[in-house]
Amino acid sequence: MVHKRKISIEQFNRNIELQKIYGDEAEKFVFEFEERRLCRSDIVWISRFVVNEGYDIASYNSTNDCTLNRFIEVKSYDGDKPYFYWSKDERFVANYKKEDYWLYLVDRSKIAQRGYEPLMIQNPVSNLDDSGEWFTEIESVKYSKL
Repeated sequence: MVHKRKISIEQFNRNIELQKIYGDEAEKFVFEFEERRLCRSDIVWISRFVVNEGYDIASYNSTNDCTLNRFIEVKSYDGDKPYFYWSKDERFVANYKKEDYWLYLVDRSKIAQRGYEPLMIQNPVSNLDDSGEWFTEIESVKYSKL
């Protein structure tokens, strides 16, 4: 049996609070990044209104596009190597939207640096699985009674 470090309820709640703060900061960064990238103000911050859409921001691939066609899931991380947790719903939407779905990984330690750009991965279902650069680790498993 592997023994883990014990976490108090207070620390657990603080960790949840920090995850929300980090997520909000990263989404705000990407929202503003997209406005600057496209010189447009009609980017939509979806997760401010709906939390289970499967992506956080709806944007455009280019300044000439008339319809929203870049659906961005934002993840933040801290450390030398990018990592993220992806929900079943997010992966489902990514698989459905394919080339229109983007994963933006934001390094919290670089977010304030001028000119910083997040790691942007188009069609992550295909590109992460086929790259050989990413390791998938199962965090939890759901069991359902037949």
